[in-house]
Amino acid sequence: MGQPYSNIQTIFSRGELSPRMIGRVDNKSYFNAVKYSQNMIPYPQGSITKRPGTYYVKPVKTSANTTILIPFRFSTVQNYMLEFGNLYFRVYRNRGNVESSPGVPYEVTTPWPSSVLKELYYVQSADTLYVFHPDYQPQVITRTSDTSWTITALTFIDGPWLPTNASAVTIAASATTGVITLTASAATFASTDVGRQVRLGTNRGYATITAYTDTTHVTATVGDAALSGTAATAVWRFSYFGGTVYKWPSKATIYEERMILANTRLYPSTIFASVTGDFTRFSPTEASGNVVDDDGFVVTIGDDQVNSINWLSSGRQLMIGTAAAAHSMSGGTGSSYAPLTPSNVTIKREATYGARENIRSIRVGSSVFYLSYSGLKLRNLYYDFSQDNYASEDSTIFNSHITYGGIVDMDFQSEPDPTIWTVRADGQLIGFTYDKANEIQGWHRHILGGTSAAVKAVACIPRPDKSGDDVWLIVQRTINGAVVQYVEYIKEYFDEAAGQKTAFYVDCGLTYDGYRAGTITAAATTGTGITFTASSAIFTAGDVGNQIRAGTGRGLITAYTDSTHVVVTITAAFASTSAVATGSWSVATNDVTGLSHLEAETVSVWADGAVQPSQVVVSGAINLTSFVSYVSVGCPYRNYMILLPIEAPQLGTIQGRVRGVSRIHVYLTSTMTMEYGCLTPDNSDTDIIPTLHLDVSMFDTAPGLINGIQTLDVPTGYGQDCNLYLGQNAPTPMTVNYVVQEISVNG
Repeated sequence: MGQPYSNIQTIFSRGELSPRMIGRVDNKSYFNAVKYSQNMIPYPQGSITKRPGTYYVKPVKTSANTTILIPFRFSTVQNYMLEFGNLYFRVYRNRGNVESSPGVPYEVTTPWPSSVLKELYYVQSADTLYVFHPDYQPQVITRTSDTSWTITALTFIDGPWLPTNASAVTIAASATTGVITLTASAATFASTDVGRQVRLGTNRGYATITAYTDTTHVTATVGDAALSGTAATAVWRFSYFGGTVYKWPSKATIYEERMILANTRLYPSTIFASVTGDFTRFSPTEASGNVVDDDGFVVTIGDDQVNSINWLSSGRQLMIGTAAAAHSMSGGTGSSYAPLTPSNVTIKREATYGARENIRSIRVGSSVFYLSYSGLKLRNLYYDFSQDNYASEDSTIFNSHITYGGIVDMDFQSEPDPTIWTVRADGQLIGFTYDKANEIQGWHRHILGGTSAAVKAVACIPRPDKSGDDVWLIVQRTINGAVVQYVEYIKEYFDEAAGQKTAFYVDCGLTYDGYRAGTITAAATTGTGITFTASSAIFTAGDVGNQIRAGTGRGLITAYTDSTHVVVTITAAFASTSAVATGSWSVATNDVTGLSHLEAETVSVWADGAVQPSQVVVSGAINLTSFVSYVSVGCPYRNYMILLPIEAPQLGTIQGRVRGVSRIHVYLTSTMTMEYGCLTPDNSDTDIIPTLHLDVSMFDTAPGLINGIQTLDVPTGYGQDCNLYLGQNAPTPMTVNYVVQEISVNG
């Protein structure tokens, strides 16, 4: 007879641990984590829930090309997702595609081919989005309405400037305003200088080169301030930006009312600060030639290596991530945080962990998260008051396997739970739930349902109802033999108060909602050819063959009159001829159409709060065995977790000892189905027992959800490494609050 022991796990917020942590029963993370999880999200409060499904929005313009997502957050009620593809962007708002006319997506032409999209960097100020790439002149995208967007080249005013000429070469101007000719006393110009600026003298006079004649002559256009004269002068300087050699800045942020730019092809570790309050002007002096505190300036990181600046992040200090280190930049020294000025700039190396290029950093509270140079570690840069210094912690130290292959994209969802969503190179979606104040940091993996589904991009914007943030995805799928890319978003967590029918646990899915806005009135409670009248325009010709439901009343729509009237054959008497309020009646259907995006896929069906048999989409539709008022259809996906081997400190240790799980007690919330059983160490020999309401065909109506303790016998589960499996493969909700395992320990 073995020694009995009961083990309870109430916290899963540490997420999935690395295989390197197996046996680390001396580490407190071991008792708050799982061995493996798929399509499950740990709540900060400790419980763990099934990931909601993804809702289908629209295919990208060209599935064969690279496509990315860029969020545009204007206000709490005006937020957009922008789909950038080959030489265009499209606009999404309120979880749908913005159209210029019915069926025609609104689209704006851009200069960026798909081959460079993953190298774009952006910063937003109010309704203006600044987009940067080292080989393209920066662009300014502005919005005035859903269907009114503009994109124009960003014109830099008065700089930023290279050091003043130190040679004897002079440049003379043919005039002080307008289109002029610049003449150099020796070979100075090159054809690659077209687009660059030249500043003459000590005032703000400058001109932009528009045409090349030869090494001593160019045509130029004078800027916003006239040149001080036409006489030849040796006091001149070229701009850092423009042309086909010097090119353009590739990184940007806004800090202390300055536009901060960085990293050109020739000056990868140099920072360019605009004039305070003017994001496009980089004047290093006043018109008088004097330098004041709000003038622009240029500074290069002084380090023992020249490393490209890969990200910028604004906070109390400006944080800078290079290929080899993390730096801070401020206008003070020590604990002082004075404003930046041309004469007061301090740059300090704070950590010697480099950053991956082309992946933006994410600021979460006072922390800056960034990917390591390899793309395998997510580092947390924060100020450690106990050490009076910055620290750069590896947030994957206990989860090193989770980023296998490298991270290629990421964004931050601030609510309902703070989560950094990342995309792995192989298309897995990896989440990192983080709440520093409550010591929450848990990793979780998500493998989307459907044939060859792989996530390609992720971005977040606030939901239309402001209840949290939507996580938007570009997902590559194989549909009916063709490789496609779809825009999708993850639905919000299921709230039982909203009704069981609203649970959404299918991927790339759609919902038919037959509960229409407006009242409905029947001309009679029984009979054929009965007219039903709606209070608003809610009927269509496609409703013929559908069923009107109100209470126990049922009626088949046989004819469409207009948008407020249909003719019905009543099959079950209605209660009265009084108007039925919104939400108390519906138009039920047994044919779900509009599924061409899932042609030939086997889909799961969640109808009126219950599971119906799986179907194959044919000609963009499925046929149900009964009428339903509310149905969600999409690709199935399995969710499950495997618990870590139990440790019993009260027994010394039971690692390596034979133990068996005889019974479990699982507290479930809002759950309809679950499978459970024990796995061998390689997870291949399983004894998974379907339980609870898995077979819903036995119910005349939708079974209720479980909220409470389920006590379940486990007929197998002996060994030195017995791991409990909990999961499901049905389009139903599932949340585990705690698990108690009754075990018997031998040896």
